[in-house]
Amino acid sequence: MEGETSTFDDWLGEAKILSNGLELTNSLNIVAMYTAMTLGAHFWFVKIMGKRWSYIAGEKRECPSNLELERIELVGETGMVVESWGSMGEEEKKKLLSLLNQLISRRLSWGEMNKGTGQCKPPQKD
Repeated sequence: MEGETSTFDDWLGEAKILSNGLELTNSLNIVAMYTAMTLGAHFWFVKIMGKRWSYIAGEKRECPSNLELERIELVGETGMVVESWGSMGEEEKKKLLSLLNQLISRRLSWGEMNKGTGQCKPPQKD
């Protein structure tokens, strides 16, 4: 079991490196794609606007309407809709959600999300 945790922690580190320095939507797309390819998990990221959850990143295919989907609120009016967690256990889910909240919080600290796009750019370097 410890080997599995270490492997997942390595995976988290790789996902963090791959998404580092990108706009929010690009970071979330990278994490979603990497997660689907390596762990078989499938999810979409959304901007929460009241009762409406509007797609901003993640899986490129259409969200299936006939499945029971899990809705999870993240930070900064951002959420995710989960079709499948793939091979992730409860501890790994918690670690992934923590990473996602860190990515989102960090980008929100750079400035507010553009309305309706979910994009946020870091300050320009001179």
